[in-house]
Amino acid sequence: MKQTLCLILFLIALPVLAVELLPRDWPVQASLSGRVDLESYLSDGAPPGLVFSDDGLFFNPRVSLFADVHLGSHWYGFAQARFDRGFDPGINAGGAGRLDEYLLRWTPLDSPVVNFQAGKFAAVFGNWVQRHLAWDNPFVTAPLAYENVLIITDQGARASPGAFLGRRNRTDTKDTWLPVIWGPSYATGASIFGRVERFDYAFEIKNASLSSRPASWRADEVGFNAPTYSGRLGFRPDAAWNFGVSGSTGAYIIADSPALPGGSERDDYQQSTLGFDASYAHGHLQLWS
Repeated sequence: MKQTLCLILFLIALPVLAVELLPRDWPVQASLSGRVDLESYLSDGAPPGLVFSDDGLFFNPRVSLFADVHLGSHWYGFAQARFDRGFDPGINAGGAGRLDEYLLRWTPLDSPVVNFQAGKFAAVFGNWVQRHLAWDNPFVTAPLAYENVLIITDQGARASPGAFLGRRNRTDTKDTWLPVIWGPSYATGASIFGRVERFDYAFEIKNASLSSRPASWRADEVGFNAPTYSGRLGFRPDAAWNFGVSGSTGAYIIADSPALPGGSERDDYQQSTLGFDASYAHGHLQLWS
């Protein structure tokens, strides 16, 4: 595979607004905020990862809007809308808007021991998702597990192992191949999560696998006939360290795939993923793995 160079020439994240919509003494609090990201990529060949552009110099502006609603201390709602050139840079060169996230969260107790959440939101797997937004991610692209496409596809199954392994000699086919995890994986579903002293936990059921592409994350595109189950257990021995183990299993073939062997179903093709993560932070130093 040809080695490529991909650099962000500049990343500017400008807060465009932050408005409280209701008086502070009301039991319901709502706020609207936004940000403008200006990114530019330079590549000496086919851009790596999930950058969908054949241009050597690619400009990728983005406007993000965030809505937060608090109903007392036990209910919370959130939505994120984006206007850009596609969820992955260049996938929609002409530009479009979308609602990437929306959720409703219930915290029945006055402590964060347990929370229930439903909607379309980021996966609980691993520790990178919490810093996946451009302003929080210090790298040009996401880690390899979240962006490097493999020879697996969600659009059917090869008839033989030889035909499958033959893809290794082909150029990356981003339109049909999948990474281990597709970015933050904003699939649709429900989760339960919380913190008990030094331990974190999170479990979720989603309509699509971790590797599913953004078009599959909406419930009206891929239903719940073959759901994905994911979870993470974390341990924080002190303020600096955070360790976690994550697991996930679910069907990776898209629901309407016609290219399956006779007698097989989508649920017969499972993606099972196991991950370990660790992070350390002290002063200005941050380490992630």
